[in-house]
Amino acid sequence: MAGFGSLLAILLVTGVLAIALLERYSGTLDRIFRENYDSVRYGQEMKDALEEIERIAEQDVGNDSVALRLQAGFGRFEKNLVLERGNVTVPGENVTVDSLEMRWKRHRLLLSRRPAEQAMRAAWTDSLHASTERISASAQAVVDVNFRNILSVDGQVRRNAAWARRMLLTLLAGGVLLFLGLSSLVAAWVLRPVSALTNSVREIGRGNLDLAVPVPSHDELGELAEAFNAMAGKLRESRRMDRQRLWRVHRATQNAIDSLPDAVAVVTPNGEVEMGNKAARRLFSLDSGKRLEDCCEGRFMAAFRKAVESRKPVFSHGFDAAFQVFDERERFFLPHALPVLDGDGAVAGVTLVLADITQLRRLDEMKSGALSVVAHELRTPITSLRMASHLLLDERMGELSPRQEELATGLREDSERLWRIVEELLDVGRMEAGSAALELAVADVHAVVRKVAEERREAFRAKDVALEIPEGSDVALARVDAARLSLAVGNLLSNALRYTSAGGTVRVEVLSGDCLTISVQDDGEGIASEHLPHLFERFYRAPGQDAASGVGLGLAIVRDVAEAHGGHVHVESCLGEGSRFVLELPSQMPVALEADHGL
Repeated sequence: MAGFGSLLAILLVTGVLAIALLERYSGTLDRIFRENYDSVRYGQEMKDALEEIERIAEQDVGNDSVALRLQAGFGRFEKNLVLERGNVTVPGENVTVDSLEMRWKRHRLLLSRRPAEQAMRAAWTDSLHASTERISASAQAVVDVNFRNILSVDGQVRRNAAWARRMLLTLLAGGVLLFLGLSSLVAAWVLRPVSALTNSVREIGRGNLDLAVPVPSHDELGELAEAFNAMAGKLRESRRMDRQRLWRVHRATQNAIDSLPDAVAVVTPNGEVEMGNKAARRLFSLDSGKRLEDCCEGRFMAAFRKAVESRKPVFSHGFDAAFQVFDERERFFLPHALPVLDGDGAVAGVTLVLADITQLRRLDEMKSGALSVVAHELRTPITSLRMASHLLLDERMGELSPRQEELATGLREDSERLWRIVEELLDVGRMEAGSAALELAVADVHAVVRKVAEERREAFRAKDVALEIPEGSDVALARVDAARLSLAVGNLLSNALRYTSAGGTVRVEVLSGDCLTISVQDDGEGIASEHLPHLFERFYRAPGQDAASGVGLGLAIVRDVAEAHGGHVHVESCLGEGSRFVLELPSQMPVALEADHGL
C-alpha cells in the first residue's frame, strides 16, 4: 500500500492537473475564438453591405424597388454595426468601431443628398465612392484587430502549454525516482520470498516433498509460506499412504494372477511388459520390463495392436488360432487381449490373457476320433439297411401291400439320411487330417463346379427348382483337391436346394480375378442376421429347422475345405431375400505349372 499508493497519488495529481489545464485552455480558447470570429464576421458583413449600397445608389433611387433594396442594405450594415458594438473585446477595438460609426453617419448623409441634375451627378458619385472606401477601411480595421488578437492568444496558449509541460515533466521525473526507490524495496519485501516459493514449487514438481520454506515475516507472504509448508506436509502424508495402497494393490494383483492357471500379463500401451504371473514368466518369458515383441517371437503382437487401435477386447476363437508350447508335455494356448481404458477413454494398458485350452483340444480330438469310429462302425449296417430297403421296394422279395410299401419307403429315406450323416462325419474326420492330406493338382474350377451341378440337376428338377449354371468365358485354373472341392460345392448346392421353395432359382457362378470365387445364390427364405456368424460351426442348426435337414455338418465341411486350400467362405443373406454363399480360393499358379499347361 505504501509503495503503490505513492504511485497512485502521483498519477491522480497528474491526472487532475492535466484535466484542469485542459478545461482552462478549452474554455479560454473557445471564448476568444468565438468572440474574435464573430467580430471578423460582422466586419466582413459590413463590407459586403457597403458594396451593395454603392451599387444600388448609382441607380435611379426614384424607383420603388431600388429604394427598397437600398433600405435593406442600410438595415444589414447597421445591424452588423450594432452587433460589433456589443462584441468589443480587444483593447483599442472600441476606437476603431467609433470611427467606423462616425464615417457611416456621414455616408448616410451623403446618400441622402443625391443631386437631381445630371451635371452634378459625377462629382457626387466620386464623393460617394471615396466615402465607401473609408468606411470599408474602418471595417477591415475591425477584422484586422481581431485577427491580431487571435495570433496573440496563440502565443499565450504556447506559453501556458510550455508551463504545463514543465510541470508534467517534473511530476514524471519524481514518479520515476519514487518508482526506482520503491522497486528496490519491493524486491526485498516481495520478490525474494516469491522467488523462494517458486523454487520450492519446482522442487515439489520434481518429487521432493521433504523441503520446508522459511517464514520471513507475519504478513501475507509469511502466511503463504506457512500454507505452503502445510500443503507439503499433507502431500508427504498422501504420498506415503498412496505408496502403501499401491503396494497392497500390486501385491494383491500379483498374488491373484499368480493363482490363475492361465498365463496373464499386463502390458503398457507402448508394448512393455509391466506385470506377469508365474505361468506367463515361465512359459513365455513375459518378465517385467521386457518388450512384448521380444517375447515368444512376437506371437501376441497382432492381438495387442488390434486391442490398442480399436480400444475393444480382442478374443481368439477356434483351435486354429492357438499356438503350441512344450512344457514337459504338449500344451496349447489361445491369446486374448483386453484393453484397460482410463477416465478419458484412452488406452492405459492391455491385459494379455493366454488361455490354456490343452484339455479342450484333447477333448475335441477325442470327440472327433469317437465320431470317426462310430461313423465307420455304422457304415456297414447302414449299407445293409439301404440295400434291404431298395430290394424291398423293387419287389424282388415279393409283392408289397400299400402299408408295407409305405414302411419300406420310410426305411429307405431314413437309411439314406443316416448314410449322409455318416458320410459327413467321415468327411469331417478326413478334413481334420489337415492340408497335407489334400491331393492338390491343377484343375479347371469351372469344369469341377459344372460337373457337380450337373450331377444334382435331377434333384433340382424333382423339386421344381431352376438351376442356372452360366458358362465360364475363361479357363479358371488353380491347384485344388478336385474331390474335396466337389464335396464343398455339393454341400452348398444341397443347402441351397433344401431351403429354396418350388418355383425358385439357384444360380451357380465361377468368377476369376485376384482370387477364384464360387458363388451359390438362391431366392429362398433367407437367414436371420443373428445366425450368420454361427452357420459354419459344426453341429449348428438354425432354430426352426426340421430333423430331416441334417445335423449341421455340411457348411462346416465347406469351411474346412476352403481353409485347407488357403481360402475362406462367407455368406450374404437377409430374411425373405434369399442367400448367397461365396467360396474364395487362391487363383495364382507357380510358373512351372503354367509352363506345363502351355500358358
